[in-house]
Amino acid sequence: MAFPANIDSRELLEIEMATNLLMTESGRIQCLNTPNRRKAPRMVIAGCESGNDFRFRHDVGRDTAHEIVALAADEPPLVDAGARPRHLDDYVALLSGEAPVKRHSGGPTFIVPPGFEYKHDVTVACSDTPEGEALMAGLVADMPTALAELELLTPADFDEPWRLALPDGEVASAAQTVRLSPDGAESGTVTVPEWRGRGFAAAAVSEWALRPELSDHILFYGTDSKNVSSQRVAQRLGLGLFGAGYAIT
Repeated sequence: MAFPANIDSRELLEIEMATNLLMTESGRIQCLNTPNRRKAPRMVIAGCESGNDFRFRHDVGRDTAHEIVALAADEPPLVDAGARPRHLDDYVALLSGEAPVKRHSGGPTFIVPPGFEYKHDVTVACSDTPEGEALMAGLVADMPTALAELELLTPADFDEPWRLALPDGEVASAAQTVRLSPDGAESGTVTVPEWRGRGFAAAAVSEWALRPELSDHILFYGTDSKNVSSQRVAQRLGLGLFGAGYAIT
């Protein structure tokens, strides 16, 4: 895929890691880079065509981390949508020696390419606009049940900058800034079940990607390997497959 000018895949991988994770001075994971600073996985692997990057949470033992890094020396780059680490079972076993592993999952990461554009005829509301503020004021008074079921319980649950697709005046899909760093931003989407598969998530993400406040950021779109509908959004938009990530909690 085409990368932004003067940035190679290894630099993009570093930006992606810095966008997703907050690190300690020693290079360990402190927490997820979310507004509420959610607890991070114990181990994160992110890959691209030039290789992989491994990060460990601050409470993973030094010996365990060293053993995993030694195993990972021959780990192929995680670049495919369904990529699974070669030594995943060994990583899980080593981490389980310290504490039970609760879950592990991964999926592809896409990137918004240079010159991105996507034409649609969907009405999209934007944060930081009078129309967006009026919409949020209405949600304060009456949050639709369909949004509450997607864990959007109050306007504070919409991470800014956000974009909302509004067919027939209803909120069908939301594209939010789930991660934000000085150099990168990542969009996350949710779509009301009855509106899925009709292009509303793509419209919301496209407007998110074109906002001026994000123009100097590398824009990522991450999905889970099992979330086929989210991957279809990336394909509909023509986003480039950058690599894949895996997290062990």
